[in-house]
Amino acid sequence: MKQVFILICGLAAVNGIAGDDSKLFGLLATAATNRCATYLEARAEILAPGTNALPALGRCAVASDMTWQQRLVARICYERLSRGADIDALRAYDWRTDKGYDKRWEQYITGPSAKLGTIIVPKCRVVGLWHYYLELAWKETGELPVCGKCLKPIQEYAPRERDAELTRRDKEGLRACIHGDGRFRGCWPQWCLDAVADGPERYWYLQTVSERMLGSPFSSWHQSRYETFLREKDSNSVPILVLLSETYFRKNAVGSETYPGAYEDTFRGTVLPILALADSRHADMLEKFISEKPALEPLKMRLVEVRARPAPPPVSEPTFRLGTNSVMSRHRVVAKYSTISDFLISTGKSRRFPENDIAHF
Repeated sequence: MKQVFILICGLAAVNGIAGDDSKLFGLLATAATNRCATYLEARAEILAPGTNALPALGRCAVASDMTWQQRLVARICYERLSRGADIDALRAYDWRTDKGYDKRWEQYITGPSAKLGTIIVPKCRVVGLWHYYLELAWKETGELPVCGKCLKPIQEYAPRERDAELTRRDKEGLRACIHGDGRFRGCWPQWCLDAVADGPERYWYLQTVSERMLGSPFSSWHQSRYETFLREKDSNSVPILVLLSETYFRKNAVGSETYPGAYEDTFRGTVLPILALADSRHADMLEKFISEKPALEPLKMRLVEVRARPAPPPVSEPTFRLGTNSVMSRHRVVAKYSTISDFLISTGKSRRFPENDIAHF
């Protein structure tokens, strides 16, 4: 009788776990395919159980039968539950107290933000909140630096009150905190991406930035990321550069042609740096792209060089880590189950997920 009771309790526990995981899978799918407010709502539900959700999130973070977006959301949520206080501390950090801060930066017309990146990016790398950095730009959460101790930004005062407030601050030696600087806040997501661009999580950086670039209207953010990819000279970014090169060209080709054929020359000049980065993996894609654009016909001869360049070793999905520490050994599914689907099939609660729907460049 005792053995039967233990067996029943064990089955109930397994079914409970499977049920909780099934709900989590649905929330991860919602979060993975949405941005902004809808994403934040799904994330809030994922985080609601608190640290009790960590084991299931750990399993999902490496589940091969989930999309890369779902795995990354699981990692983002795991980090937030484990290091939420660190995220808050970084967002509220007073950069004017940092030993690398130079007060002379405040004399620039653009303010200190012109130089702040030189201390913020290295600091962010040391703190190692890789998934917050990625999430901020990928999901457009708007979770920028904040500080409850700051003076209210001057632009929030009514126009008739601003002069009096500025006079008072000047007389009393008060200065608005750097967190209220619009330029600083505008640069923050870029600095966060720069912090994650050189480590193992660059794999996710390429995936998330590429997805957002393809999934939203071209803007100044897209232009900045496009130019950053070119500067980084990473051949893995060639597909996204090819897909957006014509849009990039048209956004920058303004005014009348200075001479007949000037636009065609400019378009070829836009594509040439991409050809210099490309290797044999991209030859067919580039040949098709060039063939569809008469202005690019002279570039066909460059494809011989592209085909001759060997492709680098494929980039693997990085180990899930918090800072510099791997966390995956803590939350493995029972050894005989290699994937989440296998685990659920064993409990009669099968749930299949589609293969990754974004190519790993």
